[in-house]
Amino acid sequence: MQLIFLTIKDKLDRKFGCFELFGFDFLIDDDLNPYLIEINTNPALYTDTMAQKELLPQLVEDIVKMSLSVHPLGKLEGHKEVKQLVEGGLMAEN
Repeated sequence: MQLIFLTIKDKLDRKFGCFELFGFDFLIDDDLNPYLIEINTNPALYTDTMAQKELLPQLVEDIVKMSLSVHPLGKLEGHKEVKQLVEGGLMAEN
């Protein structure tokens, strides 16, 4: 997967404080060999199955935590600063 991102890195938008989730679709043959079929820039996050209900909420939480740790808003840790903004009512609802 690293090779894929290195190949397209100059085409990806870089926006401070933003992140994007990519969905990689694989096909696995009878010998358990994986084949990359496609990459989605807006993967569905439905919880239609038990596996999705178990995996997706944690995935979303981990992505938000990772984004906040990589893109802190100021001197505080990212998640602490966002918490202060939310608790202080400084983030306007859209």
